[in-house]
Amino acid sequence: MKIGISSSINSFDEVLAAKADYIEINVQEMLRMDESAYAEFKAKALAHKGFVYAANCLFPFANFRLTGEDVDEQKIREYCDKVFPLMAEVGVKIVVFGSGGAKRVPEGFSFDKAWAQLESLSKILAEYAKKYDQTVVIEPLRTQECNIVLSVKEACDLADVAESDHVAGLVDYFHFCQNGHNLEKDLAPYVDKIQHAHIASPIERTAPHADDGFDYKSFTDVLRQGGYDGTLTYEGKLNHNTGEIDTLVAYLKSL
Repeated sequence: MKIGISSSINSFDEVLAAKADYIEINVQEMLRMDESAYAEFKAKALAHKGFVYAANCLFPFANFRLTGEDVDEQKIREYCDKVFPLMAEVGVKIVVFGSGGAKRVPEGFSFDKAWAQLESLSKILAEYAKKYDQTVVIEPLRTQECNIVLSVKEACDLADVAESDHVAGLVDYFHFCQNGHNLEKDLAPYVDKIQHAHIASPIERTAPHADDGFDYKSFTDVLRQGGYDGTLTYEGKLNHNTGEIDTLVAYLKSL
């Protein structure tokens, strides 16, 4: 598997020096950059082609509705018209769609209608991902962060609706464990529909290590047994300037 680190764009050099295969950036951080900062980031990304491989936080959390009465397809498309080409410019190939705040079903709104809205969104995202030669991966989140798309099965079912090679599922080990899911029952049957994975300790969302009491090898074994040989990103808390990223990358590559 390719091993990546989800971190601030400002940590580009640190993640590169740790010999990670790629960095997973935050889309919203990129959008907040002024013209000068973005140009500098783009130049660095192009100088290290393929290193800015993934991006998460596709939609803004608080002020962008993907379910409920206030969904506006034109607004969604205008946003995608802006963000997908920017991601493509810096080399992003994997686009993570978690965005729990934006897709959370409002109180009193029909879950069936919300699911239908997300099905329509999946097809829209497929259009943009195909246009820019990217893959959107749908991330199931823990119940504390969202109330819809909570399992790998649901993420893969939603991806299937797009009927596109450019939309797939994702598994995040932290969310997976927080929701009490089982590797054999809730992951193994869907591995062939997954094109990206996240990992972190299942309690504190900190960096995995060999002596923290959790069996990360079983997680990567299930992925490999299902034929998965894609990307694995650490997404969680980081202690910068302590050598933690170097140790983390080496450990993940050993799994």
